[in-house]
Amino acid sequence: MIESVERDINATIKGRIAECIADELFKELGFFVMKYGQEHQVEPITQLQNFIKRCGGNFKLKYSDPKFENSFDFVRRMPDFLIVKNNFEPELLEVKYRRTGIFEDNTGVKDKQINAFFDNYPCAVLLLVVDKSKINPDKFKELYEDLEVAEEMINTNLQIIFSEDDENNNEEVNYIPQPLVYWLRETYNIPIAESKPIIAKYDKLIGDWLNSK
Repeated sequence: MIESVERDINATIKGRIAECIADELFKELGFFVMKYGQEHQVEPITQLQNFIKRCGGNFKLKYSDPKFENSFDFVRRMPDFLIVKNNFEPELLEVKYRRTGIFEDNTGVKDKQINAFFDNYPCAVLLLVVDKSKINPDKFKELYEDLEVAEEMINTNLQIIFSEDDENNNEEVNYIPQPLVYWLRETYNIPIAESKPIIAKYDKLIGDWLNSK
């Protein structure tokens, strides 16, 4: 019983640290960041709209969207953060600590919670804070055709995962992590030369934290 409680507390602490790292990382990358998970005080939709507009973001909440039956449901499903970049659509960001990334202790079995997350938050982005020293490179390389991308992912403690439209309408979609620098370039036109030094700083911070335990 005591061991179970200690594990829960340890997981909660790691999760909170991961959220703090993500908060500061995206602010340094030039985003406006609002804490918006269930553990934080939820503000009304109108206040959310005003925040996005003040940050220069584009707000297009469609109440008819089947993902959100009503405004209350929209708020209830909000992940940890709302991030806004000037002149871009706002992004819902969930942050999780996963020691071995998308694999369950490198067994080769994908973490079922990844798919479950996107079932609940189909329009959000998931940032995983991982321990790259615990990742099995061989298992990871199987995910990518581009070895350069595979090497990038093996050598980072930060993995970004997002849902893409499934053109084949398959019931099960494979969510594969992507390098954060590529996602920032493709989604927000942030040059890799600009984002990489910032990400590298936080990558090292995560490594130092994990190695100090």
